[in-house]
Amino acid sequence: MKSAIEKLPPGLDEASSKAFISNYIDGIIAPHIENNSSTQKNGFGLKKTDDGRYTFKTNLDILPLAVNNSKNMLLSLIGRYEGPTCFIYGEQSTFQVASQKDHIKKYFPKVELVGVENAGHEVHNDCGAEFTKKLCNFILRE
Repeated sequence: MKSAIEKLPPGLDEASSKAFISNYIDGIIAPHIENNSSTQKNGFGLKKTDDGRYTFKTNLDILPLAVNNSKNMLLSLIGRYEGPTCFIYGEQSTFQVASQKDHIKKYFPKVELVGVENAGHEVHNDCGAEFTKKLCNFILRE
């Protein structure tokens, strides 16, 4: 993703910058994944730099550390949140959230798992209206 920013032509507006980044990433990952359409609809949080170009709002330097340590991070979780919690997840996601309910309940004992049938990992992008409805229902109930 850093290389997309490095190759981003100067003078583009935000929408054109997002389109360039999506096309750049698709060109790299398309041969390696089944469905790369998520980059085309991704909002890519960008911020304008002093020189008028765009860069990611996300701290990209931390991502490799998080990925490389993801298993250790999950094993070293501490603490519990005792309040009401809602996990809205896509039932088509590669992350099998429902199968981890017992593990999740150790840290969030009052968790409510809410699956969205036709969504993958990016529930808010895949089924935005349904995601919003489920979230609002949870918030208004509490």
